[in-house]
Order: sequence, then C-alpha cells, then structure tokens
Amino acid sequence: MTPADPPNGERRSRASRFIGVCLVLQLAVPVAWYLTPRDDYDPRFAWRMFTSTAHIECLPVATVNGTRVDLVRRFGQVWNHRLEGGWRFVLDAVTERLCAEGDAHVTLQCVEVTGRRKTLLGPPCAG
Repeated sequence: MTPADPPNGERRSRASRFIGVCLVLQLAVPVAWYLTPRDDYDPRFAWRMFTSTAHIECLPVATVNGTRVDLVRRFGQVWNHRLEGGWRFVLDAVTERLCAEGDAHVTLQCVEVTGRRKTLLGPPCAG
C-alpha cells in the first residue's frame, strides 16, 4: 500500500464508528444532564456558567449542637462560595459532614435574580 492509496473498507468503517461514538457522547452527556433531576442553581452545562452575575445569592448559616460554625474556616472558601451560589449537593455534603459532629442544621437564605426569596435546608441528621 502506498501513502496515496485510500484506506480499505474495514479501516474506514472503524474510523466512522469511532467518530460516530464521539459525536453521540458529545450530545448525550449534556442532554442526560438536562433530562435528569438536578439542582436548579448548578450552572454546569448552562450558558450562565460563563457569566459573572449569579443566578442566586445565598447566605449560608450552619450550627452544630446550637453553636454557629464558621463555614469558611471549616470547609474553605471554595465550598462556601458554592453554598453562596445555592448548590444543593454542596449543602447536602456540608450537612452530612457536620452531622458527624452532632445535631447539625445548615440553612441557605437565598435571593434569586428575580427578587424571589427562597430558603434551602440541608437534610436532617440521621439519628
């Protein structure tokens, strides 16, 4: 076979299948994200992830056994920033970790861009 010869049928077929699988995956991942129930305020796979304005702003408040917890010191600025953005799975993870220390309550007092107020609660501690 010389370099000018076109690929035979089997090589062309394998290459076409590989390209087809890549294209299907490129479409399936974002579509699956949108079709499964998710957090309303999670910006991944959304155009708002490229904007500097927040879709929602929240004030996180956490207590363990009635004592307020400094979330920035305990979990770091990144997790606190995600809580301020209303990310439900981060709220659940923070609550779960604090529940290991006692009776924990994590609340997010939020204001959407539209002005609507919303309170998000972490899951109750298993007791």
